Amino acid sequence: MIHKEKLDSLCHINSGGTPSRGVAEYYGGKIPWAKIGDIEKSNGVIYSTEEYITEAGLESIGNRIFPKDTLLFAMYGSVGKVAFCGIELSTNQAILGIRLKQEAKEKLDLEYLKYWFQVNLLFFKSRAVGGILKNLSATIVRDFDIPLPSITDQKRIAKVLSECEDLIQKRRESIILLDNLLNSTFMEVFKDELADNNKENWIPLGHAIELLADYHANGSYESLNAKITIKTEKDFALMVRTTDLEKNDFDSDCRYLNEEEYNYLSKSKIFGNEIIITKIGSAGNVYLMPVLNRPVSLGMNAFLLRLKEAFEPIFIYGFLTTPLGKSSIMRNVKGAVTKTITKDAVRGIKIPKVDPKKQNDYKLIVEQVEPIKKQLKNSLKELENLYGSISQRAFNGELDLSKVDISDMEDSKKKDPEAVKKDLTEEQLEELIDSFEHTLPTGEVPSNRETDIRNMSIRQFLGLPESEEATEGYEFSKMDKDYFYQFILTKGFPEGSFTLPDLEQNARKYILRGTGFEFTYENWKIILFRFIGAKQPILEQVFDKDAKTIKLKLTDEAFKV
Repeated sequence: MIHKEKLDSLCHINSGGTPSRGVAEYYGGKIPWAKIGDIEKSNGVIYSTEEYITEAGLESIGNRIFPKDTLLFAMYGSVGKVAFCGIELSTNQAILGIRLKQEAKEKLDLEYLKYWFQVNLLFFKSRAVGGILKNLSATIVRDFDIPLPSITDQKRIAKVLSECEDLIQKRRESIILLDNLLNSTFMEVFKDELADNNKENWIPLGHAIELLADYHANGSYESLNAKITIKTEKDFALMVRTTDLEKNDFDSDCRYLNEEEYNYLSKSKIFGNEIIITKIGSAGNVYLMPVLNRPVSLGMNAFLLRLKEAFEPIFIYGFLTTPLGKSSIMRNVKGAVTKTITKDAVRGIKIPKVDPKKQNDYKLIVEQVEPIKKQLKNSLKELENLYGSISQRAFNGELDLSKVDISDMEDSKKKDPEAVKKDLTEEQLEELIDSFEHTLPTGEVPSNRETDIRNMSIRQFLGLPESEEATEGYEFSKMDKDYFYQFILTKGFPEGSFTLPDLEQNARKYILRGTGFEFTYENWKIILFRFIGAKQPILEQVFDKDAKTIKLKLTDEAFKV
């Protein structure tokens, strides 16, 4: 039986505060001030906040500020969400700051506590009270019973779950990259039709619609409610809600209808490949309904669009999810607080007029990519299920953790890669790459390392003389450490295209800044995303039809240096 103690006996637990919004001089200073949204966007560590307060603002809330490495816990709204302070910061009253008491440092590891919080998220939500905005009180949080295996096993649990999280994050990023590839492919294929000088030829979406229906298509709301009982247990027909579409999950936590109810809602039947548009709240969100090979009916608060034969659903969906398409939708959404869109407004959304053959060509491209995306999504779901299983067993003391190596665990929190944007200044980039550097592990250098570039100049790397005279015309003053990565890619892949495993194999030939003897995905990911998002991209994504996989491809720009 694992020993437990109250969280309050182990940690200092305090909430933040909100300076009066009526006092302008409290805001716009240099002190980071975190809200729930900052936790949600943080990817686990907060390095910057949406809002900042002044010294006077901080004084008005009793100088409540949390040091770096404090664990933040959301009490309102997104109850149970957590993140570490990557810097010293203040918070609003909806967030608790949790710090270890001195006498508890050999009892509890905060990384372990973070994962305990994440695994028990549903429990926290069940304890939360309130209407729309659920909340937990600090008293309830202080009263949590925390299971306390040995501090070594806590660190082992944190490491195992951290590595699971990393795998899950990589799957999610791969799916995002595929979506980005399809979006960029769409913009390339239809660039002529999307050009500003062609917009007078755009047509209303209504011209493409064969059927526009919603849940109330067959009668009044009252008459429907008298006939229909939506159930949580499985029945004849699945009722698809926007939450199911958002999660792309049509198996768990779903709603169902019996056969009579399904037939009563005849105009709401879904067969697959329909466009679904939300009509209230998050009005204008667009989904493409997959083919589920079972009876399916449309849920509330959404429109179903079945298209005419001359319009490919994947083309309409592709357009409506581009920035241009979203802008076209939002021009038809009404309301300041509660956003809504009507059937007439949906029909009025402008879309480009495109030849059916060209639409079909794009459809063929998507059909080649979709199996890969489906495979990644299935893998993601399996990893999430595995994470849930491992975490429950770990916290119940059912895992043998003795072989988990924690010797390489760092005390300091990792730099948050999501804080890195593609519009970095050169100074910020230099600071970023400097932050990768650390002391390499001791011991013999592995035999497969061909080159140590830690202290190598660009000239040395390129095999050029050090003298200015011998290299006249080369602008070395403009070359910072970023170019090492570009040269490694162009030297390793002269034909241009490669996969991440190819990159890992090639990078292992070097002792690189910040990567030591091992390939470090996080460092390379930042560089790759920067190269893809540059004003003159050095990398692009391509679909290899023969290998049926997505590859990274160096652009001509990469070889100009």
